Amino acid sequence: MISKSAEQPLYEQVLKKIESQIIAGVYKQGDLLPSEKELIDNMGVSRITIRKALSILSEMGLIKTDRGRGSEVLFNPEFLKDNESFAAAAEEYKHKFIDAEQIRLMLEPEIAKQVALTIDDAQIEYLREIIEEAAPLDLQTDFHMAVIRALRNETLNHLFTDLLEEENNHAPAGFIPPDQQIGIMETFHEQHRKIFEAIEHHDGEFAYFYMKEHTLYVSQVYEEYFKHL
Repeated sequence: MISKSAEQPLYEQVLKKIESQIIAGVYKQGDLLPSEKELIDNMGVSRITIRKALSILSEMGLIKTDRGRGSEVLFNPEFLKDNESFAAAAEEYKHKFIDAEQIRLMLEPEIAKQVALTIDDAQIEYLREIIEEAAPLDLQTDFHMAVIRALRNETLNHLFTDLLEEENNHAPAGFIPPDQQIGIMETFHEQHRKIFEAIEHHDGEFAYFYMKEHTLYVSQVYEEYFKHL
């Protein structure tokens, strides 16, 4: 039930409702979701709210929306349960991801500290633009790479480009990373903002602390998620 008096934003309530229906198999892979008008009528919310929810579901990889056709479900929960090739690919990805995160945990807090001590005004404004304008799924990679590039160290640039590509681009088909879930994305965004504010104020110690807090949180989220694959 969508509640206009609840603290949770309407678009998030709509998103969670549709997401749970997809995961439960109410809407199966290849099915079309109800039209925007039907969703508006059924849930009693505005077109803007429906479109925002559908946009995030599309970013999460659960649906694909085509103008004139509607929103097609891409996610297949049975594939995740029964497909042996997926299980093997997910296990390989898990080990690569954990290895990459261990490197990031060792290096990124110190990088954030050094950036806070040396960053110039133009780089601060660039980071601010990323925090304020990046789409949720772009923010995780774009923000971290912008922090690293602020050191102007080509070796680190190449290292982290490879690490982030390994994490983001080599996930097996059908894998929905936890950082594509709305609650996790919001936590990441808040953590990025704390890191940015420490860097903006040239506070190396807090930049170190908040980056370490963030990288630990990312690792914990994924490790918990991997337990259920």
